[in-house]
Amino acid sequence: LAGLSALTELSLDNSQATDLRPLRGLGRLTTEPEYGGLSFADGQAARSDPRIAEIAEIEDPKDRAAQLFAYLEDWQPPGDDEQIEAILQGPVLADSLVDIRKTDSRFEAAALTDTPERSPDQDHHDLVQLLSYAAARLGRVETHNRIGQETGQSLRDYTNFIGQDPLNPRVLNYLAQGLRAILSDEMLLASLDGFDQSGLGEFLLNHDRLIGSYYPRARTAPEFVAETDPEVLQAELFPRLASARELVAQADADGLFAPSVSDALEMMHRRAEGARKKIVTSGDPEERDRAVDDLRRTAVLVTAYLGRIKGRLQQWVDKQAKFAKENPGTATLTVTGLLEVAERTIAAVTPVFNELWKLIGNLPLPF
Repeated sequence: LAGLSALTELSLDNSQATDLRPLRGLGRLTTEPEYGGLSFADGQAARSDPRIAEIAEIEDPKDRAAQLFAYLEDWQPPGDDEQIEAILQGPVLADSLVDIRKTDSRFEAAALTDTPERSPDQDHHDLVQLLSYAAARLGRVETHNRIGQETGQSLRDYTNFIGQDPLNPRVLNYLAQGLRAILSDEMLLASLDGFDQSGLGEFLLNHDRLIGSYYPRARTAPEFVAETDPEVLQAELFPRLASARELVAQADADGLFAPSVSDALEMMHRRAEGARKKIVTSGDPEERDRAVDDLRRTAVLVTAYLGRIKGRLQQWVDKQAKFAKENPGTATLTVTGLLEVAERTIAAVTPVFNELWKLIGNLPLPF
């Protein structure tokens, strides 16, 4: 491209190009642009750099190209770590319920950086303790019908996740939404024989107090909404989910992941299975539509989680490779072994993530 100085139009919208500096020699894009001139909206360069994203929105093609070329004069490409971080803050992946982080020996499921809008105080502490106790108590019911089992498992999941530090309000709200859907449906509510239904209602009121007072942004719906055909979604999502569960379980067995990484995926898998069963069995069109929406949203959340797993592992692998290059002979057998497992896991998760990404929409692959 750098040698095509006569170009008067060039679209790099949705492209994977990250370094646009070679375009600076295409002077006619600033003086004689035709049609849209130079465009680069929603491409990797814009997703990796907020200023390039701003310039991409300029309507006048001459001004857009001129401002881009001026900005690129002193621009340096971000490092691999920065590029991956920008991707993780981009479409879909930023909506994930869960992140992962490296602890002393393994990767753990972790909350995204949703800081409380109010500083945690005694009321926050009391609500967390109250909800933890209530979820554990309410989830002890033994039941053999599907709705009751799903409710009990959601409460047990809630107990596990509210014990995390820092708190993950996105997951807690996701679980509470599922419980609320059951309590608001007369037919489903009838399946909760044996549960303390007034206790469940009070539990949700206290949940709303916690989220509304301290984490209101956790209620925000994901920006990306899948519109995949329900039949296609059911046919394509669950084989990929099975592959994802298998590879995460293998990474757990190999010592790379703590059980919490698998627990988060299993929570989403149960939600997807519940939505699929409602789609298949419900005779109520409105309930079926709600189940389709829930399945679509869960497909996005699974995709986002796998993308974050891939990104975080790649950042860690790159960091270890850089350290080993700068400090030859210092790598331990433990780190070397985990690196091999991480690289195998990246290789395994990539095709599953790519297939899910294509399933939920038409965005270009982020990496």
